[in-house]
Parts: sequence; C-alpha cells; structure tokens
Amino acid sequence: MKTEFRDILFGLVFFGIIIVTMSALWQNSILLLFVLACEWLTTLTFWRNKRDISIVVLGIIFGAVGESICAFFGAWTYNNPDIAGIPFWLPLAWGMAVLFVSKIIFAVSSCKEWK
Repeated sequence: MKTEFRDILFGLVFFGIIIVTMSALWQNSILLLFVLACEWLTTLTFWRNKRDISIVVLGIIFGAVGESICAFFGAWTYNNPDIAGIPFWLPLAWGMAVLFVSKIIFAVSSCKEWK
C-alpha cells in the first residue's frame, strides 16, 4: 500500500507542478521546454524503468501527431505555435501527462484495499 500511495501522491503533485509550469511559461516555448525537461529528469529519480520510458515516448509521439493533425485541420490553434502548428514543449507535456496518468492507474489497480 505504501508504494501505491507514494506513486499516486507523487503523480498528482508532479502533475500539478507541470500544470502550474505550463500556465506560467507558455509564452516562452524554449524556456518552458527546458523547465519541463528538468521536471521530467527529476521524475526519473523516482520512476525509471523501461515501461515508464516507453510510456513517455509513446505519449510524446501520439500526443504530437494528434495535436498536429487537429491544429492542421483547424480544430484548435495555439497562440505560440513553433512547428507543425504546436509549441515545442507540447509533446513532452503529453509524454509526462501520459506517464503520470498511467502510474496513477497502475497504483490504483494494484492496491488491494481498493479491490
């Protein structure tokens, strides 16, 4: 239970930190990309198995492709698009969000007290 609770709490806290970071720095894509990369490297001190890396990479790829397609067809736009209609930092944000959500789901599903 302790590991599951730690993963849930850590995921929620870091997700909140990332939301605050994106909200504060969205106008400067390079700075935001750098800060998000630092935050992601920090998460590697807690979560660093092959599955986690694979989840982040898949989140980056699918998030960037989906966002680019939607932006291309006009579903939405970004105030500061850098490439393919999206900001530089957005794929990394997708990768990290997918990681945090998956870690929380894995922790909740493995918690015996909640079954």
